[in-house]
Amino acid sequence: MNLRWNWGHSVAAVYTLFAAATLGFVVYAMNQRVDLVGPDYYERAIALDARRAAEANARSLGMDFAISEQPDGRAVAIQWPQAATVGAAGTVTLYRAADATADRQTAMAPDAQGTQTVSLHGLAAGRWMVQVEWTAGGRAFYAEREIIAGPDRAGRR
Repeated sequence: MNLRWNWGHSVAAVYTLFAAATLGFVVYAMNQRVDLVGPDYYERAIALDARRAAEANARSLGMDFAISEQPDGRAVAIQWPQAATVGAAGTVTLYRAADATADRQTAMAPDAQGTQTVSLHGLAAGRWMVQVEWTAGGRAFYAEREIIAGPDRAGRR
């Protein structure tokens, strides 16, 4: 028996190839790790108005509050005004959007001058967000600053 190749066979071959490529891509995509912003992404989206109010409270502190990288790039210094540290409690988070497992969180612990230094030792090279969230005097505060960690800091803003 001699089969002849006609246009019907070509259509079937193209369709089969397309279906196989689509199935292959779906299998590949399903095996990729996808990190959302955080495991509580949707809850944080709902609390967006409260976050904006906390950001406004931090901005109202003006130049008395600052997040700054040390010149050698080995640490971040956070400066709180004295009034904002009385009875205050909060966290400092080093957030990495590219890898949720790399995030670091430490408790707010300013010294007598209202300064806290957070080491960047051991961080993966790349973009990080320093997120500072605290409450004092019944008011919530939130501020963040992007930093570039690692040996290649040429892209720093």
